[in-house]
Amino acid sequence: MAFYADREIKPDIPAVVHRRDNVEWTCEEAARLRASADRFDRKIATVIGTSVATWTDGRYQVFLLTPRGHPDHRELRAALPHQASGRGSAFVRSQRYVSLHALETATTTADL
Repeated sequence: MAFYADREIKPDIPAVVHRRDNVEWTCEEAARLRASADRFDRKIATVIGTSVATWTDGRYQVFLLTPRGHPDHRELRAALPHQASGRGSAFVRSQRYVSLHALETATTTADL
């Protein structure tokens, strides 16, 4: 999963190690998950606990990603800038699918 912000694709490309739908975003749910024997539950509890002050209560889809140094984590040589401008030139409006190979060989978003 790559991230686009500030008119560029960021160089860190983590792998998704776990995904969970419909996670209740409350302190009570974090406490319940923290007490679980499941390591993914405990990791999600940590994410909720860290962000509950800035995120509103609700239900969210959660992705747990690899950190730098993990064998499945990739890093591009540099960020890929988006140089096009003007009406209709946006690179991403919601989500976009590009192969890892394409990301690793591109120098700008125009190469994608």
